[in-house]
Amino acid sequence: MTDSNTRTAAAAARQLVRQPAGQRTRIIVVSDEDHEAIGRIPVPVLKAVGLITGGAAAAGAGAAWWSGAAATGALLGTPAGWAAAAGVGVSYPAYRRWLRPYLPLLRAERALDARFVPVSVAARLRMPQGPPHANSLYVVHPRRSREYLPAGPFHLRLAEEKVAEAMGLMRALGAAKIEVRAEFSQESKVAAHAVLDTAARTVKASGKRTQTESGRIESTFECDGSDTPHAPEKLVWLEVEPTWQEVVAGRLSATNRIRSFTVLIHLDQAYGFSAELAATARKQKIGLGGETSGAMQRVWRMTATFPN
Repeated sequence: MTDSNTRTAAAAARQLVRQPAGQRTRIIVVSDEDHEAIGRIPVPVLKAVGLITGGAAAAGAGAAWWSGAAATGALLGTPAGWAAAAGVGVSYPAYRRWLRPYLPLLRAERALDARFVPVSVAARLRMPQGPPHANSLYVVHPRRSREYLPAGPFHLRLAEEKVAEAMGLMRALGAAKIEVRAEFSQESKVAAHAVLDTAARTVKASGKRTQTESGRIESTFECDGSDTPHAPEKLVWLEVEPTWQEVVAGRLSATNRIRSFTVLIHLDQAYGFSAELAATARKQKIGLGGETSGAMQRVWRMTATFPN
């Protein structure tokens, strides 16, 4: 890629992330060639195809007129017939050349309410799961509006991040023991175990599962424990989790410092991507970047016990 193209892609990426996240919840990464070709589709061709498609609504009236003609020759011998033949003669070759190769992408864009982003631009967005792949769907991070995650494991990655952050916060506030009650649907059982394991590795907490039953895991994690609590900087989820804010205030209080507290971890939001959209993407042959984990659809509880 030339320096000029590099600067153009970087400028396009900056322009994209300046827009409100709600206007760019989902993006479909396409090759630069696809993006350029779609952009070159002439407006008259789009209008012509739109008219042809919309004309199907008038098929009933057309059928009645057709049945009234004695023969095809009689039909073509009218001004309306000449106009129809000329329209097809002009529009169909243009349709084959300009539009038909990209119809699947155009359908996917509409069905997923997404927007096209060429690979060269997507490569300049924050994509912590790896470089962007063409013909794939990505969803904006709900708390980091410049970051995009593959749509398939989107909810799993958010859950891992959120639970790890909550556990890390409890440790920083001086927890000696952390108990997690993780509830899950049958479809998210494997994901729930993965979330707990990832969180424990992230904050380096050793733990054991004290109870595992249908729809619920109860795990206990032992920590060092400290009565000199602090709140880590740059937490992503603290601002939107009221119970987290309460435990921070209670532990940092100079008087009557709390010794036990239960926080809620909301894993029940879709954040702009649902199982229905995943099915639509697969139907449109748009990649998801991995298996679809789906939202946990549960609220987990984490109880921290602090030193006396």
